[in-house]
Amino acid sequence: MAWHSETPLTLPPELTRLCDTTGRVVYFPVRHHSPTAARLVCELIDRIAPAAVLIEGPSDFNDRLGELLLPHKLPIAIYSFVREGETRSGAYYPFCIYSPEWQAIQLAGERGVPFSFIDLPWSAMNRGEEVPTVRSADSALRHSALVDALCRNLGVEDFNALWDTLFEIEPEPADLLARLHTFCTALRAADEEAGAVSPSDLAREAFMRSQMEAARARWKPGDGPILVVTGGYHTAALATKGNDAMPHASESSGSSGIALTPYSYERLDALTGYASGMPSPGYYHALWHGLEPLPMAVGALRARKQPVSTADLITAEAMAQGLAALRGHARVWRSDLLDGARSALVKDSIDGDAHPLLTALLQAFRGGERGQLAQGTVLPPLAIEIQESLRQAELFPEAAARSVQLKLLKDDDRLRSRLLHRLVGLGVPGLTRTRGTDFAARDDVREPFEEWKLLWSPDFDGSCIEAALYGATLEEASTARLLERASEADRDAEAAALLRLGAAQMGLELPLGPLVTLLRSEGEFARLARALGHLLYLFRFDEALGTAGTKSLGELLEEAFHRGVWLLTAVTDGTKPTIDGVSRLVETWRRCREWLSRAGLIDALNAAAHDRERAPGLRGAAVGALWNLGSLDDDSLLALIGAFARPDHLGDFLTGLFTLARETARSKPDLMLRLDERILGLSDEDFLFALPSLRLAFSFFPPREKSLLARGLLEAKGDRGAMLPALAVSPEEAAEALAVESKIFALLEALG
Repeated sequence: MAWHSETPLTLPPELTRLCDTTGRVVYFPVRHHSPTAARLVCELIDRIAPAAVLIEGPSDFNDRLGELLLPHKLPIAIYSFVREGETRSGAYYPFCIYSPEWQAIQLAGERGVPFSFIDLPWSAMNRGEEVPTVRSADSALRHSALVDALCRNLGVEDFNALWDTLFEIEPEPADLLARLHTFCTALRAADEEAGAVSPSDLAREAFMRSQMEAARARWKPGDGPILVVTGGYHTAALATKGNDAMPHASESSGSSGIALTPYSYERLDALTGYASGMPSPGYYHALWHGLEPLPMAVGALRARKQPVSTADLITAEAMAQGLAALRGHARVWRSDLLDGARSALVKDSIDGDAHPLLTALLQAFRGGERGQLAQGTVLPPLAIEIQESLRQAELFPEAAARSVQLKLLKDDDRLRSRLLHRLVGLGVPGLTRTRGTDFAARDDVREPFEEWKLLWSPDFDGSCIEAALYGATLEEASTARLLERASEADRDAEAAALLRLGAAQMGLELPLGPLVTLLRSEGEFARLARALGHLLYLFRFDEALGTAGTKSLGELLEEAFHRGVWLLTAVTDGTKPTIDGVSRLVETWRRCREWLSRAGLIDALNAAAHDRERAPGLRGAAVGALWNLGSLDDDSLLALIGAFARPDHLGDFLTGLFTLARETARSKPDLMLRLDERILGLSDEDFLFALPSLRLAFSFFPPREKSLLARGLLEAKGDRGAMLPALAVSPEEAAEALAVESKIFALLEALG
């Protein structure tokens, strides 16, 4: 690349001053992750031998700049985070091999030139204003009011194509520095005229000017110039003396931290995770290293089993060259290659880029580079604790997958399980629970166990570092993450109960306030009842997680119970979830009767039982609950049954009744007699109409109990001559039935 100190452009005086490389301060505007800018900044450092290099970046990392000179594998990022109360935010400052800032840092380090970051720390910028969570994102440049007009004038699609056309495609532009300053200054001037410069940018620029003044104060005659490397949007503003107030980096009242973390080209790519980044970082990576992108991409396609013949390659290359010539490109560029490949290699119709070959080509251009931190990098305390805890527990994931079985009634295994659940809650990859006891469903908790698959993931190290956003210790971070999930839930009592279950699996106590708020704001009776079931299990029956009898759980259970009683007063439907909810309320009172209010429950049940506007199933459940609790005598029950004369109501009423009082009903022959009379009094048509719901109601009784009911009914009617045969099943028949059931259940599970 040729360097020209005298540009052929005719520039106004302010731009002439910006392009001057002989003054005490030299300004270099960049687009972050621009290969051209990266090469040019290296050439400039070699040429002017600066006394210091000032770089746009978080100034609170300045006491750790030596870490940037370690032999990391790129890409990596500086990760900055801040916690203020319950608000947490983090920001990334990514570097790849062709980032101008990275090249400036490396070359300054090699030459022994002092370098430092001059931007506000993230903790000082993050004041509730909507700001990007990926810094170095060129968002101000790309959103300038002038970009659309330039794209139209040059006939390009978007900002990325505009930048490539002006700065990347032509290999040795004679007036590159002037182009950069002119372009960036014009975009900034357009925003200033439109009043579109954000307060955040103005505050940052004021701070950066203060850092530049401090560097000027250290400058001595005979020193080289001070080189200022910043995003092009800020350069002209930094060269202007400002009188605005300078914010202080120490303004944050919360806790903050900063560390290096591994990054990846997938996260850097504008087409995947990095909304303001350059597309296809692997393409620019290849150019930086002097590789030809098309053969590289073809090799990647073949590796992905996308067949590309030599003839196809020749055709695609010819098409790309033709498109480049048609578009006036000095060399074949990314867009030419993609469009040429689309024309030459895709043989069938496609919708946009939704074609396997084009998808594979975009993935090849994205690149698969993943960063890795060098030895000697300072890690956050949380990352160190995570790795040490996993090693001590013999759970550290390795390259080869392995399975670990944990028996949760054993103290050591319970502690290992808690560690794994905490890490999964923080999003640490490579730790997968493959099977085990489901404490939410509680199908079988007699011998609680878990099985985990451990397999190292490329994102493991980065996720351990980035989890420091939630706290300095594993307990603090895991608790904070659970509370964040609680804040994301909306009036959901079951979410509160499941969060408390999750906390139990992690061995944590949660503050009651957020969970109580979720319980008190719940408006759906069935969901509240499910929450009550989770809490009741944890409080009364849990042995594996260590929660039985916990005071805080008792308080949550009381809140859920009273909210459920209140919601019952407004429920009208008789669906199964509602009937199950009534059952759950009664069970909770029975298990915790020493401190739960019976009077409120009885009042709510009485209201439901006698309200003719309620569904028959709900009224039956309320009647069964009152009968079971001793608040309704047999005569009153028999009188209520007479109220359900309609055949379409009787079965639903009995379904609710038997759900809550199956055992009590089985022991009352008078009830069976009254039901027998009621059913025999139905006409044939009414009986057929009522039969489905009646069959559902009596399905609550297993076969042996049905036999006992029938015997009791016959005895009560004095019809001993029609006694039923004994219900007997041989061991062979029982074994055969169990075998058939096992096959059915296995088939159902296999079919999902």
